[in-house]
Amino acid sequence: MNLIEQQSKNLMEAIEKKEAPFKYIPSEIGQLKFCYTNNIKSEPYTKQERNKKLLTWIGGSIAVALLCWLVFNNSPIFDSIVSVVALIVIFKTINNLTNFKGKDYFVGDEGFAVIEFEKDRDNIASKSIHKYDEFSELITGETIKKQNGAYVGTDYFFGFFSKPISNENGSLRVKLILDEGGTHNQEKPKDDQFNEHYTFWKQIEDIWTKRKLGEFLANNLLNGVTFSILHSLGNEEKWYATPYVTISREAIIVNGREYNRETLKNLWFENGNLVIEHINHSKKFFGLVEKGNIEKIPLTNIGNKKLFMLYLQTVIKF
Repeated sequence: MNLIEQQSKNLMEAIEKKEAPFKYIPSEIGQLKFCYTNNIKSEPYTKQERNKKLLTWIGGSIAVALLCWLVFNNSPIFDSIVSVVALIVIFKTINNLTNFKGKDYFVGDEGFAVIEFEKDRDNIASKSIHKYDEFSELITGETIKKQNGAYVGTDYFFGFFSKPISNENGSLRVKLILDEGGTHNQEKPKDDQFNEHYTFWKQIEDIWTKRKLGEFLANNLLNGVTFSILHSLGNEEKWYATPYVTISREAIIVNGREYNRETLKNLWFENGNLVIEHINHSKKFFGLVEKGNIEKIPLTNIGNKKLFMLYLQTVIKF
């Protein structure tokens, strides 16, 4: 559990006790499962509190800078750096204490929301509320970035698509409704990271996956579920969901070709793809001659990837 998830747990407990800072929690999103805010205060500082904090931080920053110039007067570069840092602290302190604003994140079992407020929590500057019923597919992806062999961050994206608009030659026309992304610095899953946007969307993905699984259970689809590949044409204004992979307890069917206990030779992950090798597949002469069937499924284009991976693990066990 990272610090954001821990804060969510604390806020959920505070909501039950009616001690949370939130003034507005959208009822449309159902039962609350996750919440976070980048401003934990319930109201702005009073004039007296603000002046006291301004005096403390500004006075302290100036005192540290002056002390450095007096003690380390032979190191003008060091003193200049400290002075610049002090100015940044002063600027940020003034900005934070005089501009009361923030962003609240909510994830429920029926939807999710982002609420922005300014001046006070009753003054809502903007709100974005979405229900899961609006969507049919979720695609996600992460790309690790390295510079000179060292980790420098991970780019991520989440994309929600509408319900099918039309059926065109076996592919369902859909619309990209939400396209969210950014960069986080969590190199390993257990690393602490403080990207509120990424954590928020991972929570949405978890709830969405559980919801879709519940739909499959209710419709008795566990014996065979088809997942689509999401792809666009041209300038990405037209998106299509094409049924591509069917997973059952007995087999994986890709583009009409079945891979079961007798025909599945190997299965592995490579460069963001799931590679499925048929027993008839072979390579000779250092890979120059290739025969048989092999499938490469781009996981970043698979709709509802987390659910897809859960089903895949189930098949592998069988």
